[in-house]
Amino acid sequence: MGAGASALRTATASELIDTLPITVIRGNMSEVKAVAGAASSTRGVDVNPDDVVTDENLAESAAFARELAAKLDAIVAITGAIDIVASADRAVAIRNGVALMGKMTGAGCVLSCLVGAYVTANPASRLEAVVAAIAGEGLAGQIAASRMGELDGNGSFRTYLLDAICNMTAEQLAAGALVEEL
Repeated sequence: MGAGASALRTATASELIDTLPITVIRGNMSEVKAVAGAASSTRGVDVNPDDVVTDENLAESAAFARELAAKLDAIVAITGAIDIVASADRAVAIRNGVALMGKMTGAGCVLSCLVGAYVTANPASRLEAVVAAIAGEGLAGQIAASRMGELDGNGSFRTYLLDAICNMTAEQLAAGALVEEL
């Protein structure tokens, strides 16, 4: 979403949240903190190293996501090495994905499109739809990374990622999703 990257982006995100019915907020922890008005500093559209979700701060990060979800009456999805998806009364962590995804320009944009499509197709199960979208892209990243050869780079990874998303079956997603209740 880019909130926190500039005053204009943060103000625009806040205005949209204040004036429109929001279903899902998705961003890295720095972006989500900026939208929530919490103390944070972003580095462009990248997460501030101090905001990265880790095993050590996972419970605290999940509580923050649940509180924001309750305040906004929306699903909150915080993405990064460990993803968190929360509603007011439930939070899950997703541990799919690979480091190469963070080096691919547009990986977050692809994910936002997937989240929108999954939620639109499953409006009665918004949290589960967001979890499936995020786990699916992460699993596709793992599949893409497994296809990488010695001479492959970001361009090949992007192609392999999109192919893995396109070809993923429900059975592959169910078998490969690394999701845990928090």
